[in-house]
Amino acid sequence: TGDFKAKSSTTVVPEFVYYPGPLMITAEGVYDWFKASDSGNPFFNGSYISAAYMITGERRNYNRQGAYFGKLSPKKPVDQGGPGAIEVYSRYSYADTDDGSIKGGKFDRITLGANWFATDHWRLELSYGHGKLKKSGDTGKTDFFQTRLQFEF
Repeated sequence: TGDFKAKSSTTVVPEFVYYPGPLMITAEGVYDWFKASDSGNPFFNGSYISAAYMITGERRNYNRQGAYFGKLSPKKPVDQGGPGAIEVYSRYSYADTDDGSIKGGKFDRITLGANWFATDHWRLELSYGHGKLKKSGDTGKTDFFQTRLQFEF
């Protein structure tokens, strides 16, 4: 969007989680109202919805007081002769930063991926995403290929 002067802003972020077993569905919205009279008091919003499935049946622990998911521990880690834990997922996300005189564009992305939790400490992530930005009458597209090898103490 570039810089713009604002007197204040209000942000609301509702979240949703459905986690009945190895399937987990999550969604979140972000809604921002700006008091920026020079820019037409813009409103921006974005959201995502995702679905993940643990092929090997594990579940993440959930901390209700902190409202977050804990780390995943494989039932049969590789260092004990098992396959580790395998998760596949998809996610759709959207952001709209066009309002008032601000023309930041509209962006959406679809992502597919897999996570392999070899042990409590080693994790490998692979994902592919396709994104599209519409801004000022132009449309740009991009492909994302991402990988992460993570070690945790």
